[in-house]
Amino acid sequence: MTQTPTKTPSLPWYQRIGHRIIAVAVFSAFLPILILGLTIGVKFRRDLVQQAMHSQIALTGAIQNGIDSLLRSYERQVRALALNPDIQPVDRHAPPGTPSTTDRQREAIYEFLDINPIFYSGFIYDAEGNVTSLALRNRYRGLDAKYLGRNVLRTKSENMESTRQAFQQVVRTGTSAFTGHIVSASQQKTMLMMVPIPHFVDQTKVVGVISCAINLEGPEMMELIREYPLVGGDILLLVDQSGGLIAARGEGLPEGLTGVALDFERLRTEPTRAVEFPMNGQPYLGIVTRVPVLNSYLIAARPRREVLGFLHRILFDLMLVLSIAVVLAVGFGYALSRTLAEQVNRLLEGIRLVSDGVMNHRVRIEGEDELAQACAAFNDMVATLEKNRLMDEIWTREWEKK
Repeated sequence: MTQTPTKTPSLPWYQRIGHRIIAVAVFSAFLPILILGLTIGVKFRRDLVQQAMHSQIALTGAIQNGIDSLLRSYERQVRALALNPDIQPVDRHAPPGTPSTTDRQREAIYEFLDINPIFYSGFIYDAEGNVTSLALRNRYRGLDAKYLGRNVLRTKSENMESTRQAFQQVVRTGTSAFTGHIVSASQQKTMLMMVPIPHFVDQTKVVGVISCAINLEGPEMMELIREYPLVGGDILLLVDQSGGLIAARGEGLPEGLTGVALDFERLRTEPTRAVEFPMNGQPYLGIVTRVPVLNSYLIAARPRREVLGFLHRILFDLMLVLSIAVVLAVGFGYALSRTLAEQVNRLLEGIRLVSDGVMNHRVRIEGEDELAQACAAFNDMVATLEKNRLMDEIWTREWEKK
């Protein structure tokens, strides 16, 4: 009876030893580079962002110190005006608020404004908060009827709250104060500085307050912003408490920029905060620093692609290395698996033939590895089986003869 050759069922691709060898080779090449890339990506990104933040913090800190110094110089100028005898109504024949006193104060303010173009206007209050005189740079007198005699402390407008608080602070402490409220006047952003008017004889006694509007868009403030070097696409913004633009510098700024949209309510609780925001179609990473004396914010930012550019180049190089490693791993794994698979298939074919009764079959031996030893052991086993079978046949024939 003839035996039907046994057929081994075909294995799925993931169970084949050759495919497993290729998968192990690819995984062995891919995993170390993947771990290295992730480590570099996380660490370098954090370091690069921190480095950019530190440089921006240093920049905004230097500019903030410059702003403080500039405002202190403005304060000294207004204090010098407050000591002008024409400003002080003390020991004058005409009582405060009379036309002669008002005219003298107005002319003194006009002279001050002509010498100091950074100031837009000047108001003089008595110690009770009544406006005794006012002057505008353009010498416009149409506001006299509206403001003369008006009491700043009795004004209920919410917009005047910071002015009332600054006035009370000046009268109570005898020190200067900023209103912290930026307003627009004649298409210029201004902020009020209030300085005490001391008694002509007793310098510790406050007899009034002089308020001057500082033009925040003046050449000195703009020069302060311009003198600090920027790199690449860096931008530098000075904005008010609502995000309205006061001053700006940078090549990446869009035309017609009027402000930025950030959560300034949240920023008021922190002096410095890292932010990310879009500008001109690309994301920026930066620092927002509060300038308390101006009640405004300095924003120094850099395009994210510039901050992380070095990291992106490293990751791109790693991707090239990874691609080359995967190609080499596939080639090496294929070559190794092909040789191994051929030997395994020859051994499997031999086992199948022997199981079908072909005892004279021998497996070709290649190499000196464990698989070659397995093939040699198989051949020895088949030779032994063939010898035993032959002996059985001889004994059977001899027995039948008897």
